[in-house]
Amino acid sequence: MASQELADSGSRWGAEPDFREAGKTKRLKKKSMKLRTIKCLGLGLAVAAGLATAAKAQIIDYSWVQDTTSLQNYSSVGSIVYDVATHTVLTISFSESLGAVTETVLNFVPSATTVVLPPGVPNGDLQLTGQSSNATGGAGGSPFYLYWAPNPVGGTVSGPSEQLTFDNTTLTGAWVSAVPEPTTMMAGVLLLLPFAASTLRFARKSRAA
Repeated sequence: MASQELADSGSRWGAEPDFREAGKTKRLKKKSMKLRTIKCLGLGLAVAAGLATAAKAQIIDYSWVQDTTSLQNYSSVGSIVYDVATHTVLTISFSESLGAVTETVLNFVPSATTVVLPPGVPNGDLQLTGQSSNATGGAGGSPFYLYWAPNPVGGTVSGPSEQLTFDNTTLTGAWVSAVPEPTTMMAGVLLLLPFAASTLRFARKSRAA
């Protein structure tokens, strides 16, 4: 009887390491699942960031680069925020200076023919057709306008003098974009592929285990 109790006691004590081992295995599996979840979450965030970058690429910033002017010592600076998807000038900042006098435009009223030129020299330029009212006004307080049009000399070809603008003087220049090229965006997407592949391999191994 005593020997039977000892045998039963021994079997019970011998079974305990199995429970501890099972608990350890369960904890390791939970840890593995957490790591997999974190990796998948990281991949999701990376993909979301990539999509956000692609969406932002629809909004392009342009800077004005003056080429020629009909008045000596006449200079101009400007910038535009342009929505490619809706073909809309969201904001415009443009000013002309002659000595101590600076004139600044208030807005841009487009015609139906404002276009984005294909890549050329410079790359990715915007070509406006329309008019802007001037903040300084004209003689006697009458409205004063700045007009935009393609340069008649090669105006449909991307180049340093593709844009013509005129009021009391005539300027030519180009709206130059600093937007990343599509190849740069694709390169960024390709960088995500190895990470995605490693995450999938990890998930498959976890399921197989």
